[in-house]
Amino acid sequence: VYDHHQFPAKYHGSLIICDWSMGRIIAVQLQPNGATYDGSKTETLVTGNPLNVSDIEVGPDGSIVFTTGGRGTEGGVYRLRAAGSTPTAAQANSVNELLDLPQLHAAWAREIASKAKAAAGESWNAELESAVRTGSPAHQVQALTLLSQIGPAPTLELLVEAATAEDPGVRAFAAWLLSYHSSETARATLISLLGDSSPRVQRRACEALVRSDQQGTADALLPLLSSEDRFLRFAARLALERLPADQWKEKVLALQDDRARLTGLL
Repeated sequence: VYDHHQFPAKYHGSLIICDWSMGRIIAVQLQPNGATYDGSKTETLVTGNPLNVSDIEVGPDGSIVFTTGGRGTEGGVYRLRAAGSTPTAAQANSVNELLDLPQLHAAWAREIASKAKAAAGESWNAELESAVRTGSPAHQVQALTLLSQIGPAPTLELLVEAATAEDPGVRAFAAWLLSYHSSETARATLISLLGDSSPRVQRRACEALVRSDQQGTADALLPLLSSEDRFLRFAARLALERLPADQWKEKVLALQDDRARLTGLL
């Protein structure tokens, strides 16, 4: 996923795909769509004959670096830069600067973050937790990611608070991280998120219940089986299957209008 600044804004958040067989690199410009994303808008960034792309990464300066080769062919390493750009390597020396560090999931970005953590000392936790509570949605997610990747892991109390954030993206990420907790508090929070206004948050809550080996409730999960979003329906079904059948079977049979959608469950 391109999460840097060198390329034009339309590529930010795009999924960059290597097509080895057809010799091309494709940018899929993802758009939120219910509980998932719409990937119908695509653009070919590079094509060649041959261009047997075998791996790809985003460098510290925002350039896309890719390799070619395989099946006895000659390999190569290439760099793709935006026309007219003046690439500058990303850097961050403080916690505040880390909140805007691009490509945070890259190995080079984690190394930068680790050095900034060492420099921050005891203020590391407090500054990131403050960003989770009061920052912009992007900074909230970035701060939670830094705590998750570099440590210490965000506390249950912080995640419960983040699960009530105004932005659905923050709530969805908090739900995902709650899957690392198996307490009754985490379970209750996830059950409450099953009734969220965002299908993506509801889906993450279903998935988190499954990942943390916890049970939701039939009353909270059954309405999701009637959702127009098939990804949410599927996630809810998996969560519901973890409950004893006597807690939901009769209620499902009573949903006459939805039986066609539930035939695989009964």
